[in-house]
Amino acid sequence: MKIGNLTDEQMDGIDFSEFTVLIVDDDETFRKFLEKIIGKFLKAKVVQASNPKDAFEIMEKSVPDLMILDLQMPVMDGMTALHYIRTNDSTSDIPVIICTALGFESLIVRLSHQKISAFIVKPVTFEIVLEKIYNVLVQLKPKEKNDA
Repeated sequence: MKIGNLTDEQMDGIDFSEFTVLIVDDDETFRKFLEKIIGKFLKAKVVQASNPKDAFEIMEKSVPDLMILDLQMPVMDGMTALHYIRTNDSTSDIPVIICTALGFESLIVRLSHQKISAFIVKPVTFEIVLEKIYNVLVQLKPKEKNDA
């Protein structure tokens, strides 16, 4: 599996083990799909929540380095969750990747004011997910560690 123009050697050197990614999605199968990609290919730690309420409880204990957030979920929708995240001092700067089946252009325009790092529109391929998450995580690495 390749990411963009990275060589096999660069792919083998990818290590984001110092980062934690919080996946917030009510679809357990999709969460497991993301966890496999993030853990196996990017080597980052993964924490999962099936809804934003559970995610907030997780973030009270430990703030993740990146959040992947679905928009359509029970208990609280992703737009409301994103508003809470962006207005809370401890979570306002977390990079967020929106992952949703809703691909409406007006929605993307509305979300662009919420400091979104990337959009993933479902259904999605393994390669697209891998590249989008990699691109966000590589920006979080200190420059001297940016070997991957």
